[in-house]
Amino acid sequence: MTESSPLQTTIRKTILEPCGIPFDCSSGACKHDEDRNGSLPLVTVTWAQTLDGRVSGPNGNMIAISGPEAFIMTHMLRATHDGILVGVGTVKNDNPRLTVRIADLVVDRGELVLSDLVAANHPQPIVLDPRLALPETCHLVTNQTCRRPWIVFDPKAANVSAAAVAEKAKRLVTAGCKLIPVANARHDLHGVLRALRTQGGMRSIMVEGGRAVLESFLTAQPPVANAVIITVAPRFVGGGVHLSPSIDWTRTAQSGGRVAWSSLGDDAIMVWRRGQ
Repeated sequence: MTESSPLQTTIRKTILEPCGIPFDCSSGACKHDEDRNGSLPLVTVTWAQTLDGRVSGPNGNMIAISGPEAFIMTHMLRATHDGILVGVGTVKNDNPRLTVRIADLVVDRGELVLSDLVAANHPQPIVLDPRLALPETCHLVTNQTCRRPWIVFDPKAANVSAAAVAEKAKRLVTAGCKLIPVANARHDLHGVLRALRTQGGMRSIMVEGGRAVLESFLTAQPPVANAVIITVAPRFVGGGVHLSPSIDWTRTAQSGGRVAWSSLGDDAIMVWRRGQ
């Protein structure tokens, strides 16, 4: 179906494959090269920002940033990763479903879904939630179109009693969620990724936000990000949340890698892949 899916083919060739996300799959699930990251899943960090660097609106509220072409790219990324990770703040602010809707998005363009993606499942939602503060009424817990999330939490970080944590954990498990305890989950991303690999079999994870989570994955040492994809939209917001200007990229820069730019619609896309 490649000839009838020009946008998806462009995204595949110029963005996903340069990031090491191949399409050598028979069932829609991307088979990432597991050896390159040892015992950790491969990690793709991605976000959209405005020309003035905003990644969300005032108070972290969701705003539309990227155009429809980049939105399709986001859903192709979701379809080709085992898991999609967000912080609990994103769930509270945006109440996302974290599903794949490629067919719905391309139908108005007169495109068919690439054959490699037809059978793609929704990625497994993963919520980084050290204090187990996930709202029990969010879409991920209650909406029938969503996969129930895996919740990574720190058993010692909650602001409530151990009994209250146990009771909430019981309710979440009853609702279909999976709880993954990790000591110091807020800061030990290597421990988080190891747990996701050993306890959940995750081979690849797409990190989608919010700001604190993005910054943590970009600055973790040793580095955990295998690829970074940044969408820059040609608009100004003037207010809202941006990534911290104090992020230290020194170690990331020293790790080498390749950088490339491309365009999708009106948006510019920056692609970085860590050196081997």
